Amino acid sequence: MQHCTRSPYHPRELPMNGYIDDELDDELTDEPEYLPDYDDHPSGIVSLEPDQIESALALSQRIADPGKQWAVYLNALALAGFRQWLTSRTVNFSLDETRCVIVEPAIAQAQRESFADGTGAVCHLQANSFRLCLIAVEPEREADFLIPQAVVDRPDLAADFYLLITVYEEQSAVRCQGFIQQDALTQQRATQGLTRQGDVYLLPKRWLDVDLDHLLLYLSCLDRQTIAPPQPTSQPLTQRIHQILVQPVLNTAQWFQTEWQTQVEPMVEALSWVVIPPRTFASALRELPTNLDWMSAQTEAILDDLRQPISQGITIAPNARAAYRSFSLGGIELQLYAIVSQLELSEVASEAEAEWSLLLILKHQANQPLPDDLLLEVRDLKMMQIVQQIQSAPGAGYLFTEAIGALSEQFLVTIALANGIAVTLPPLQFQPIAS
Repeated sequence: MQHCTRSPYHPRELPMNGYIDDELDDELTDEPEYLPDYDDHPSGIVSLEPDQIESALALSQRIADPGKQWAVYLNALALAGFRQWLTSRTVNFSLDETRCVIVEPAIAQAQRESFADGTGAVCHLQANSFRLCLIAVEPEREADFLIPQAVVDRPDLAADFYLLITVYEEQSAVRCQGFIQQDALTQQRATQGLTRQGDVYLLPKRWLDVDLDHLLLYLSCLDRQTIAPPQPTSQPLTQRIHQILVQPVLNTAQWFQTEWQTQVEPMVEALSWVVIPPRTFASALRELPTNLDWMSAQTEAILDDLRQPISQGITIAPNARAAYRSFSLGGIELQLYAIVSQLELSEVASEAEAEWSLLLILKHQANQPLPDDLLLEVRDLKMMQIVQQIQSAPGAGYLFTEAIGALSEQFLVTIALANGIAVTLPPLQFQPIAS
């Protein structure tokens, strides 16, 4: 697996208070390649901790295409820096990252060479009730910066506030440069126009409000209803985008812990997974109908969802556990079930040969046929090799596939539509927990 396709970062000593001191700020100003063309607000600078950098690097390595890793890496650093900046400025904000994604649009090779190694944006980030979109850039003198067209024009990705964040990667720091409100962007676009290059816009920096106190004030006091949502454009959008959920690796072995029989563990709930009651799960799937007192109507409906694909010859281990998550992809509401189990060892096998099974079942939330050629793909995260890949046939009601790997293996699940819209879920692993 290759790392980001740029020069490696070189962390340096930074103050522990999260802000760059005056001496380092002067260094940034003295070096032409790091000089923002208008910034008068050094309070927008924060330093990054080594673990934040490592997390961003790990997130970028979920991308099989090395040419896109750098943009994801920068956006992950921007998210870490913004989170740190916001929490250090106020305690009155609720920052919600449970649906947060990094959007990576497809960019033609000529555009990559002309503008950047790729661009992207952090979407579905919420502060209080407001939707935020972060755009990471490297230090440069250009008057414009790149922003994916989709995060401006598509209502499901658009934000109430767009924030420009410069990433000083070699110095392990970021600077919140400024922001623009959705209605202000709409007004500026109507009066001055917005240059489009393929799947990205060139947004002038002069449109930004560089006073970050204004942003904090708006997030605290502004009525969100006063911000007009984006209107669909008259021209059809180029639907070639990829979304990467930013949540950490999920250890499915936690579903086997005793306390999970009565409550959902907070981490899983935060990652949008809902654990199905484990008691007699496998036998309940085989019984038609099921009339167990402990089952809720919702659980019974879930089992009904699973019985049809299970009846196609898939076997479920007696010790299996399962969870599901719901999400929207290109306006289509989908539901994904994950059924996991640790496989029994043969008498001659060693503990090092232990394996686990991941069965995935994908369906429409409203029990409608899935879109034609919907793709369900599973990759080995370490090798980034495709383990399983299956496409839906016309009229299919569900997709299912199974992957088996060693306990050290992590699987990366991607769901993609035929038009190129795709979402990659946080990796799944199975690490037994010592009792």
